[in-house]
Amino acid sequence: MSWQNYVDQQLMGSGFVSKAVIAGHDGTLWAKSDNIEPSREELVKLANSFTDQKGLAMTGVHMGGEKYFYLSGTDKRQA
Repeated sequence: MSWQNYVDQQLMGSGFVSKAVIAGHDGTLWAKSDNIEPSREELVKLANSFTDQKGLAMTGVHMGGEKYFYLSGTDKRQA
């Protein structure tokens, strides 16, 4: 299954997800739903925020030109 099929069938097809993006840590777009157009800069900024979430808490998450509130996160890593 491709990433685009996963977005289309599993995420968007579930009825519980309204917009979806899958991207690499370098900002490379792998798959997305038709109703969002994220910029590479937005994707890179989000990926860089994984290690330090303070910026997201102050400014929110910007994706596809829209601002989303960032409520919380965890720094716990899965082994």
